[in-house]
Amino acid sequence: MVFYQSVKDLLGSNILGHRKPDSDIYPTEARTAFLLDLPAACVNVRDYDALVVVHSAAEHFRQRKDYRETYGNPEFTQPYTLKVIFFLGLPEKLTVQDEVIYEHAHHRDTVQSNFVDTYQNLSLKAVSMLRWLVERCPPPHLIIKMDDDVLLDVHKFFGEFIPLPPYHNDLVVHCHAYEGAPVEREGKWRLSRRQYAQDTFPDYCSGSLVLLTLAAAEELYYAALDTPILWVDDVYIYGLVRESTLDVQIMYLDHVSDTEDIYSNCVRLYGYRCKYWATALDRASHTNLVPALLSLQADRLRRLSEEYKTDVHPRRKDWFKEIAGPLRHFNRRRRRLERRRFGSTRRVAAYVEKYECTNKLVDPKLLRDSRLSFPSGHAAVSVYSALFTVFYLQLRLDLSCSYLLRPVAQLALVLLATFCCVSRISDHKHFVSDIAAGAAIGSSFAWLTFYKLGMRVIPEVPTANKPRVLPRAMSVESEPQTPTPLLRPAAYVQARRPDFADKCSLTVFTRGATAVSNSVARQCLQEGPLLFLTV
Repeated sequence: MVFYQSVKDLLGSNILGHRKPDSDIYPTEARTAFLLDLPAACVNVRDYDALVVVHSAAEHFRQRKDYRETYGNPEFTQPYTLKVIFFLGLPEKLTVQDEVIYEHAHHRDTVQSNFVDTYQNLSLKAVSMLRWLVERCPPPHLIIKMDDDVLLDVHKFFGEFIPLPPYHNDLVVHCHAYEGAPVEREGKWRLSRRQYAQDTFPDYCSGSLVLLTLAAAEELYYAALDTPILWVDDVYIYGLVRESTLDVQIMYLDHVSDTEDIYSNCVRLYGYRCKYWATALDRASHTNLVPALLSLQADRLRRLSEEYKTDVHPRRKDWFKEIAGPLRHFNRRRRRLERRRFGSTRRVAAYVEKYECTNKLVDPKLLRDSRLSFPSGHAAVSVYSALFTVFYLQLRLDLSCSYLLRPVAQLALVLLATFCCVSRISDHKHFVSDIAAGAAIGSSFAWLTFYKLGMRVIPEVPTANKPRVLPRAMSVESEPQTPTPLLRPAAYVQARRPDFADKCSLTVFTRGATAVSNSVARQCLQEGPLLFLTV
C-alpha cells in the first residue's frame, strides 16, 4: 500500500519533486475546444445594437427556435437589432448530435464545445463562451449573456438601460447580484467541504442575465485559465474568477427579477410601468416564452396608442421650432454616449439629416414635429436673468466710493450668461441656432419687462447726472413765524434769477446752517418763486 502511494505521488510530481498541476481542475484549451465553430459570425457585430450569447442545452431545440423567432427576428425587435449566438456542449445521445449538426448547418448560429453538456460542466461552457468572444469578436456595443429560459423585454431594456449615465470603466459587469450567499451543503446545488471550504460565497452574479463588455470578458477569460474550476458556473465565473482579476466590478441591476412570480405580480399590479424588464422563467413556463413576449409587445403598443389618443386636440404650429430648423444633433449626442460607454460605435460621429422611423403607428405630422429643433430654454433664462440684473444695477446702483464696481458686476453677469450658452453647444445639448433663438427671446423679454413694464412701478433714484432737490424744502407757510437772523458762513455762492429784483436774490451757502428770514421770504413770494440750489 505504501509502495502504491509512493508511485502515485511520483507520477504526480516532476523531476524536482514539485506537484504537477492537475489539468482536470483547470479549464484548459483542450477542454474548451470548439467542435462546431462560427469563425466569421462576429465580423459584422458592430452593425447590431447588441450581441446576445445564450447558454443552451443541446436538447433545447424548442427554446432556440423561440429565441430565433423573437430576439433574433429584426421585425420583432425593431428598431433594434440583436445578433444571437447559442453555446452548446456535447449531448449524451448520438441522435441528438445529428440534429445539432443539422441545426448548425441550417441556422449558422450555434457553437459547440468539446465537453458533455451536463450541470457539472456549466463552468466549462461559460469559459468556452468567453474564449469565443475574445478570439472571434471585435468589440461590440454591448454583450448580453442569457440563458435560454430568460424573458427579456427588448424595447424596455434599450429604453431604460442604454440612456443611463455612461461608466468610464469598461470592466464593469451589470447583473442581479448576490452578496454573502451561504454555501448549500444539501440539495441540487450542494457543495462538499472538499469542493469549497468556505461557508459563504463571494459576491457573484446571477447568470440568467449579465451585461458586460469585451474588455471585461477578456479579463475574466484569462483569469479563469489560472483558477481551479468550480462546477457552479455563476459562482465560478462572476465570483471566484472575478475576484482574482481585481479589476472587474459588479454593478447591481434592480431591473432584473429573481423569480417569475415576482415579475408576474409586478406586471399584474403596474402593467407596462413595472420596473422589471427581465426575469428567468420557471421550468414549466418554458413553452410560454413567445406568448409572454407577444403580450409585452401588445401592452407596449396599447400604451403608445393610449398616449397618442390623449393628444387628439389640434396641434398649433410652433413657429419657434419652425424658425430654429431641423433637429440634427441629438442623434449625434446618442452616438457619443455609446462610444464613451462601450468603447466603440457602429456609425461615425456625424449629424443625421435623414432618419427613417420604422414605427408605422405614429402620426407623420408628429414625427415631423419631433424632428424640428427648438430655442434653448437655458439660453433664454440665463440671458434674461443677466440682462434684467444689468438694467437694474444701471438704474439703482450708484456708488461714489468705486466707479468700477457696477460695470465689473454687469460684465460678470454677461459672461455667466455667455458661458451657459456656450456650454450647451459644447456639450452637444443644443445647436447654434437654438442658442441664438433662445438668447434673442431672453434679451427681448428682459428689455420689455424692465423698460416697458418695470419703469412704471420702480421709483427713479437720483444719480450724479440728475441733481437731487434740496432736502427738507418746505413752503413758507410751514416755516416757524419767529424771525430767524441770517447766518454768515465763511464761503457762499449767490444765485439769482435775472427777472427778480435785487432784494429777492437768495443767498445759498455751501457750508454751515442756512436760514432765510420769513419776512424777506414773504416779500419775495409776491414777485416770484424762490430758487434753491445746492453746490
